[in-house]
Amino acid sequence: MRGIEKMIDGGRDCESIVTQLAAVRSGSEGVGALLLNNYMQLCFRKTDDSGDVTVDSLARTVAIWGRIRVGDSNQS
Repeated sequence: MRGIEKMIDGGRDCESIVTQLAAVRSGSEGVGALLLNNYMQLCFRKTDDSGDVTVDSLARTVAIWGRIRVGDSNQS
């Protein structure tokens, strides 16, 4: 992000800046998907006191991921 800030301050062309923003977005989405995948695998291995999979925890995690999804025009 600091590199993009320097690009803006340096008067770089819009296409180059947008290209870098797209790269940042792609990278962050990839890392987020990897983390979500790893968390889901952990959730399915864990059980609560009754021996059930912790579905509530998984559901909350998926809901959080949905709220922060990049490109969603309904973001607040």
